[in-house]
Amino acid sequence: MSDQSSVLENPKWQTNRILSSTGSQYKYLWFFAIFWNTFVWFAIILGGENILKAFEESPVFYLFVTFPFIGLFIIYQAIKETIAWRKFGETPLTMDPFPGQLGGIIGGYVDVPIPFDATHQIKVSLSCVHHFIKRSGGETESIREILWQDNSSVRSKISATGSRIHFEFQPPPDLPASESDSKDYHSWNVQISLPLEGLDFERIFTIPVIKASEQAIVSSSRYTRSSIDQVSQTTVGSDLAIPRISIVSGGTRFFYPQYRNKGMGVGLMGAGIFLSVFLWFMYQEFTDFLPMTSMVFFGFSELISTAVFIFGVYMISNTLTVDVGVSGIKIRHKLFGFDFGGEIERSMIADFIVEKSGSFSDGKSSRVWYSLTLIQKNGKESTVGDTLEGFSHAQTVRQKMIDALGPGWIASEIPEKQNRVTDQELPFLAKVTLKTLQKVFSLLVPAALIYDFREPFFQIVQFVGTLL
Repeated sequence: MSDQSSVLENPKWQTNRILSSTGSQYKYLWFFAIFWNTFVWFAIILGGENILKAFEESPVFYLFVTFPFIGLFIIYQAIKETIAWRKFGETPLTMDPFPGQLGGIIGGYVDVPIPFDATHQIKVSLSCVHHFIKRSGGETESIREILWQDNSSVRSKISATGSRIHFEFQPPPDLPASESDSKDYHSWNVQISLPLEGLDFERIFTIPVIKASEQAIVSSSRYTRSSIDQVSQTTVGSDLAIPRISIVSGGTRFFYPQYRNKGMGVGLMGAGIFLSVFLWFMYQEFTDFLPMTSMVFFGFSELISTAVFIFGVYMISNTLTVDVGVSGIKIRHKLFGFDFGGEIERSMIADFIVEKSGSFSDGKSSRVWYSLTLIQKNGKESTVGDTLEGFSHAQTVRQKMIDALGPGWIASEIPEKQNRVTDQELPFLAKVTLKTLQKVFSLLVPAALIYDFREPFFQIVQFVGTLL
């Protein structure tokens, strides 16, 4: 549904007062907690000695020891969500304008029953999500893909009930509008996060967004950002912003420090370790049955888990420094004391483009990161920004780089995507190595299978020979 009349047919969107999905979320948590714990403890009680025997026969079954602890964690989350709902109540979102407008304004406010505190900084994110069903090999999987996200950090204002959280976004006009639930549809979500002592205030709202007419967009232009106390993410000299922007001799420096990807890096390192340990147990199970095949498969799988771990270390440890001036741009990547990069003259720069580089979702909240890529007139690409959280933040960094190039620089037409070449040595070598390993693996696995089944194979050949 892309027009206003069809959007407003949804009974949840009859007025500009939108209720949060948190009210039903804690109920689903209680249902899942009861189901999970009943199933696990029922299996433990009935299994008894059979479970202990399974542990002795195969160490892989020790993974099931975590199931009761998972159940306790789900109960803890259900209790936490219930207390938070009782504490803050419904706290509906009042949209203004209503519905939200692609190419125009998506905004509103939430009144929270807590005392006003001028030091509170509230994170508000707006996401466009694509929900669809993926079919593969006779199986179906529900996919939730975040197409676009923008973030804003705001301060609250005094309201009659305590504090008012007021926000506003300006999404691009080419994004999909809200659609009714189906096997393939788009939705728009607003998430508000306010850290507090004890329980944090967290709310998620699914809101109506339409492709508004020019007249509707113009009529809503009276709602301006001047009424919102927004915190800048790109303050020059700030040690907390990413990137850290400073004025240096010859221009402006954009510094992306270590640990800016620590969450993703630690996650990849943990995944690499877990995969390595799990594969080792699996190798022990199959080594007697298929010794050569299991050795080849385990060897290559361990290479993959090691690569995942190393990439996690890289995500945490690398730094990126981009110096921008009227003469051009100097790029330096640094990892464990090793530098690589280069310099690009201003006359060779075609444009800077913002692209989604990654996303994360735990079912409750989501985050999207953008990268900033410099496109040269000869088609070469160079990364000049990463870990930029939120579309408008990435666009702001892009504009600051353009301003640092000086008034004489103007963006030109960029080459087609297929004609671009990534100007980075490490990613290029990684891709070549991966393709080589894939070819070697595809040859070694059939050879290993033939070796493991050589005796039955020769017996079949001999049997066929006697028939001939």
